[in-house]
Amino acid sequence: MRALYSIPLLLSFFVLFSCGEPKAEEGQIVYAVEYPEAKDNFVLYGILPREMELTFKGGKMKTEIKRANFQNSLLVDCNKKKVSAYYQYSREGFNVNLSDADVKKMQADPSVYKIEFKDDEKDILGLKALKAIATNKSNPKDVIEIWYTEDIALENSNWFHPFHEVPGVLLEYAIDRYGIRMEFKATAFNKKKIADGDLKLPLSRNEKNYDVYNQKLNDLFKPFE
Repeated sequence: MRALYSIPLLLSFFVLFSCGEPKAEEGQIVYAVEYPEAKDNFVLYGILPREMELTFKGGKMKTEIKRANFQNSLLVDCNKKKVSAYYQYSREGFNVNLSDADVKKMQADPSVYKIEFKDDEKDILGLKALKAIATNKSNPKDVIEIWYTEDIALENSNWFHPFHEVPGVLLEYAIDRYGIRMEFKATAFNKKKIADGDLKLPLSRNEKNYDVYNQKLNDLFKPFE
């Protein structure tokens, strides 16, 4: 009889220890940003932004890159699939609301990738990271190694960019934007409470369309091409 009573207890222990840590519902990831192809241009390389912050909560995330008088922020609603942005350089600042067509431009700019998932795993900042390989469909020599995690409760976090097939939050990856390759590597993860105000963009009196926003960033990075 004791053996029968012990079965539910054993099952409860099995469930408890097999579930592992719950997914992070809110928090912040800090990434180091590198520009491997721009290092020979020492003067310009020295002024490039070197860090990005990603804040997430409730199906929303905000990425923010700042350096001196430059700021580029992106607010993404992963549930409603909406993207908005804030651009500021020197005294000029404006907001952008991207349409569905704008997002499609972003997904295909500048390259389309084929994603292949691998069995490799590693620990990154206490998160279980899984490996994927992205191969440029028009240039097979362009291969990007991606590490992502499903330990963060943020569904469809990549729906708006070229790696939209990857199911988890990216921790290590590279991407081409504005004529330059940028490498991102997570250096800190803080599972903390996020205020609603932390997931809002600065507001400007000016609002521009996506094409103007994209051109501004292209002009800004053009000296590095």
